[in-house]
Amino acid sequence: MKHNGFWLWLGIALALPAGMAMAGPAPDAPQAPTATRWMFIPASSFVPRSSNSIYDYHSGACVSAATGVTLVHKLLPPNGANLRYMRLYYLDNSGATRMSGFVSSYDAAGTLTDLTQVRSSNRGDYSSSLSPAINHIVDRVDTNYAINLRFESDSDSIFVDSFETAPTMRFCGVRMMWDE
Repeated sequence: MKHNGFWLWLGIALALPAGMAMAGPAPDAPQAPTATRWMFIPASSFVPRSSNSIYDYHSGACVSAATGVTLVHKLLPPNGANLRYMRLYYLDNSGATRMSGFVSSYDAAGTLTDLTQVRSSNRGDYSSSLSPAINHIVDRVDTNYAINLRFESDSDSIFVDSFETAPTMRFCGVRMMWDE
């Protein structure tokens, strides 16, 4: 006589005391992250916050802009994810320009909160900078998220000749990391 797996399961289930679960964590038990995810967002997919801002495309999906220009991109991590880090990628041929990247949240009342900030390092050539740990649980029901990138002037740099063109800082993209 062959045993059917269903009958074995039913026998075990009926033998358990009432209210005792067969397997699995308690419903209130904290869930461990199931996976770490990364998302690269190329600079060419960012848009200017102001409609009168001008920016230039370069090879490799990098962009450059004048000091004071802010570029923005929506961020759509899954609800409940834990935002961990943002890495800023850039080409620095300039001692006169820096950039700052922000992960920002916006609630329904219009309140802006910067969850982290990372600045370029003025190391020269292609480089990247990592933000401090964010550790923010995503709430997409009540909150929207965006990445803001601002081109800034480095006050330590001065050009002697007014005809001299400042070398450009090129923004190449952002990599976001979160746990699900």
